[in-house]
Amino acid sequence: MYALHPPLSGLPLAFILLLVGIEALRLTRLRGLLAGFRAVLVSVICVAVLAAFFSGYQAVGRVGDASQVTQDAISLHHIIGRLLLLNSLLLAGSLWLSVIASQRRWIFSSAYYAILMVQLSLVLYAGYLGGELVFRHGLGMPVVNITQVDSTAPDD
Repeated sequence: MYALHPPLSGLPLAFILLLVGIEALRLTRLRGLLAGFRAVLVSVICVAVLAAFFSGYQAVGRVGDASQVTQDAISLHHIIGRLLLLNSLLLAGSLWLSVIASQRRWIFSSAYYAILMVQLSLVLYAGYLGGELVFRHGLGMPVVNITQVDSTAPDD
């Protein structure tokens, strides 16, 4: 079976960086042009985080026996993934409230931007932890047995 988590785990960061770029562009004359696009992008972020989160269960199913340190690292990565998933829903809700609010819209808009910064921080930290799992703990890496000698290699 194909490992879905590695390619899907990069999508939330890509879409969140795109959203941050869109929000920066909204400070220019393109404000009205990009208003509808950010709502679509926040929805895509929710779907991307969902896909990355649930594909992680497939990835951890392939781990097998791991040390306690590795299991603890997986648990922390999972907790941050849950927070990222919850924060995605908060991000969508805060955007929706900032759009439909008839009074004191700035409060909801400020909450949306604060939650967006939390989302960016969480996705960066989750990616860092995932990288630690791969490059420090060796998860998802092929196991090479160096004790086997290649019989086709010429003897010197």
